[in-house]
Amino acid sequence: DTQEEYGIELEGLLGPAGRYTPANTKALQGLPWSPDSLDMLMKQQQWVKGIPEVPGGYFLSRHFMNAFYAVYNKGSEPRETLMQYTLIINQEIEKKRKEFGLE
Repeated sequence: DTQEEYGIELEGLLGPAGRYTPANTKALQGLPWSPDSLDMLMKQQQWVKGIPEVPGGYFLSRHFMNAFYAVYNKGSEPRETLMQYTLIINQEIEKKRKEFGLE
């Protein structure tokens, strides 16, 4: 399984800190988790719920980080910077909603 191979290779490069939890339960069980940790992870999966995406929603995380970096690295004023990026985010979401006929 590709996810299992990826997980083993990743951990081989980064050590135990590189271990990840794939959504694929078969791949998860093939990774070197301790029995207690694996049991806990498998029990937690029953409570996992997907987060609905909105068209253009990818812009939110991208520009939220851009706003953070503008404030942190360039000393921009936080409120003003966040307001500017909010406008950009909303414009993209509106554009995508129109594109997909959701308006």
